[in-house]
Amino acid sequence: MNRAEKKRAEKELKAAQKLFNAASYSRAAEICHHQIQTYPDFLPARELLAEIYFALSKPHEASATMVDLAIKNPDDIELQSKAGRTLQRAKLFSDAVTFFQNAVTKAPTDSQKWADLIACMYAATAQESRQTGNASPASFTPLVTLGKNALQSFPEDLQLCALVGDIFLAAGLENAAILCFERAMKASPVIPEAHIRWLENRLRNQAYEDIVAYSEKHADASLQIPAARRMIGASLDHLALFDKEETYLSRALARFPEDAQLRAGRGRARMFLGKFEEALEDLNKSIRALPEQAGLKYERNLVQKSLGNIAQAAKDEYARFEIQTQNPVLDLDVPHWKGEAIEGKRLLVWSDQGIGDVFKHVQLMKEIPSEVQTTLLSRKKTLDLLRVILPEVNIQQLPRQVETFQLEDNRDHATGKAAAPAGLFPGKQQKRLINKYEKVDGDYDYQIPLTCLYTVFRPSLRSFIDKTMAIRLPHEVMKPFLEHELMRDNGKTKVGLAWSSIKKNRLTDRNYLSLEDLLPILRLPGFDFFNLQYSASEEEIQAFREEFEVPIYHIPGLDINDDLLNTAAFTACLDLFAGPANSSADMAGAMGVKSYRMDLVHLPENLGQQFIPWYEDQFCRSIPWGKTVHDYLDDMSDWLLQNRDHRSIVRQTN
Repeated sequence: MNRAEKKRAEKELKAAQKLFNAASYSRAAEICHHQIQTYPDFLPARELLAEIYFALSKPHEASATMVDLAIKNPDDIELQSKAGRTLQRAKLFSDAVTFFQNAVTKAPTDSQKWADLIACMYAATAQESRQTGNASPASFTPLVTLGKNALQSFPEDLQLCALVGDIFLAAGLENAAILCFERAMKASPVIPEAHIRWLENRLRNQAYEDIVAYSEKHADASLQIPAARRMIGASLDHLALFDKEETYLSRALARFPEDAQLRAGRGRARMFLGKFEEALEDLNKSIRALPEQAGLKYERNLVQKSLGNIAQAAKDEYARFEIQTQNPVLDLDVPHWKGEAIEGKRLLVWSDQGIGDVFKHVQLMKEIPSEVQTTLLSRKKTLDLLRVILPEVNIQQLPRQVETFQLEDNRDHATGKAAAPAGLFPGKQQKRLINKYEKVDGDYDYQIPLTCLYTVFRPSLRSFIDKTMAIRLPHEVMKPFLEHELMRDNGKTKVGLAWSSIKKNRLTDRNYLSLEDLLPILRLPGFDFFNLQYSASEEEIQAFREEFEVPIYHIPGLDINDDLLNTAAFTACLDLFAGPANSSADMAGAMGVKSYRMDLVHLPENLGQQFIPWYEDQFCRSIPWGKTVHDYLDDMSDWLLQNRDHRSIVRQTN
């Protein structure tokens, strides 16, 4: 090809490129075919024709455009490499290896040629493993030796180092892989894969502190790599460092304002910080960009509740069932009741959350029209109590759990990328429990989760007025406790106490106390205190009372944890209750006991009020971010002293 021919060919190719960019593939291909016939060695025409075939989903034809020329020119090193890359792109890994080997043979000191060969052999091994069903790490062992040799020959090639780290990881050599990634993380410009692999490993091993330290050491890189940004956000979230998470994500959003997942993460952080208006703005924007992510709608539901926007919250209430993994989701093929007339129909209500939520929502059952044939499914320990509260309702036990699944992140070795798990952050849902339940017996026309009844009966905060009523148990159920010697009138106010939870974690620890923390409360004059902490035994309370000489008691023989009927009956006899949010606080509120409840600011039970609207008389002290319940013990003391003369209706009418 002389200079004039080359100039003419380049002009024609430029026209073909414009046609390709305009998706006019057939016309572009005609030009390329003509050029190849005229100038068989004109490589740019072959490269563009390969791109056209890939765009048309014809990978074999794309490969053929390069292979025949490479075979004719075995000494052309770059042509061998380009043919190999085209075949690799077509996922014809075994064929591609041959051309990469040719390139390595001709240029044995070129680290990039070795990297191309090793990457292709890695992808070929992964493909064969998937096809044969043999996903054992041993499949990658032969590549380990090759990788080690490459590292020795080219110790300064950090891109190659990252690739060998992938091979070590696939072969089960995790420690060696991490060392490779850590070396490659020193590269400039940044090698994203090395950072991502290292972060994935730390996240998989729940080494969240390491990831937070990484965000400080590699501040610039962490902001450049989308997956890194999200895993850092996830780690700050796991550690409940929401103030730092908001700061970090705000920095990231200043550079990448269109990243909806970053904005979603910041919205979640702001929810936990109690910045509800800002959280709502972030979540609304994220949901517009990511409408398929139910988790965002669930978090918006919580934020709307915290703002008192209960009608708006109701619109997102059912989103949680698309992501819920620990509470039952029934396999029942009947429509959900949304408030339409159902007189004469059969309605199944099922308890979908914890014991405290049963107390919060059970009174709404009484607003279901009496003409409806209603069945309520609930946990075993609640059945006796519910049958007393709702004698007109068919109360049954929730079906038995029969299966638990664990979903894990899988690596796509062919592309060297991790398959993204569902959810807001990569790695957040690597391990999830999915509850399955035996089939529900009986025929029903409609169903509704118990905690969704508010969407029908409480469309606004105003609708709580005059409708919120305490549970009233028959006198004969409460009589043994009213007549118990510990409950006899001695001039002292009878107070139920709780202080902890079995569901403590990094997020909720600051909402709970130890019994020793309550000693200043227990020494207030004019009170008798009673144990309503379901994790504390009768023997523990007795020993504590004797050691510290404080008036705290446990009604003898009362099983607070499992005997909910008698525990509720005893609770109803108390004058006051004080403690952090747990099921005991919900029981006290539901039984009409005047209560002091401490809730972390992000918990939405107060619906943005200074009291809990679900109950008749429960004050709510909202604990702001950065504070703990310990900071409000004096506040609890003041409340108790202000209400020391209060006597429950049950005791007054006994």
